[in-house]
Amino acid sequence: MERVRTQRLAADFERLLMDALVEELDLELPEDLVSAEMDGVLHRFAHRLEQQGIEFERYLELTGQTQEVFIADLRSQAGLNLRTRILLEGIGRAEELEVDDAELEEAVDALAGAANMETADYRRALAESGQEKTLSGDILRRKAVDRLLELAVPVDSDGTEIDLKIEEPAPEGSADEADGDGPDAGPETSDGDMGRDERTATTDDGQEPAEVDE
Repeated sequence: MERVRTQRLAADFERLLMDALVEELDLELPEDLVSAEMDGVLHRFAHRLEQQGIEFERYLELTGQTQEVFIADLRSQAGLNLRTRILLEGIGRAEELEVDDAELEEAVDALAGAANMETADYRRALAESGQEKTLSGDILRRKAVDRLLELAVPVDSDGTEIDLKIEEPAPEGSADEADGDGPDAGPETSDGDMGRDERTATTDDGQEPAEVDE
């Protein structure tokens, strides 16, 4: 329970940090760029609705939105996506972050496994669709978030620093068990690393319109 609590605090801290940094970003976005990003967000969202078997009009009805409200939200999301991306790419340049072949290979292996595909087939599909560069950019932006989290200091409402590191559970048969602690003692947590499991693709694009289930 302590581990789950720490992971949630870490995720909240990351969200608050990114929100604060993006809000401080003084940037005028070209209208054409915002429109292009809106098209991308809408395309991905429409694809998810189609997978759920929900028509767009039905989605608006279920969420109580008008088309005008939906478009306004879409525009706001597109702006947030772009500002987040620009911020993280700027951090990457400033910190001289790079994505090496091993990191890219690891990501491809993981994505191929999630898609139940052979790694070679998945890599070929990435190359044919021109998405390999996109994947590399996603990894770089994730590394930029990690770097920001290394530099930022989480504090509570009183200004006291909070340690959000999460120690990995000791392997079975470790020295702790031999000393009598046993597996029931559970892993200790020292509050701090940033819920790594929750940091994925959203870093790049932020939150898109909510999905619904009929």
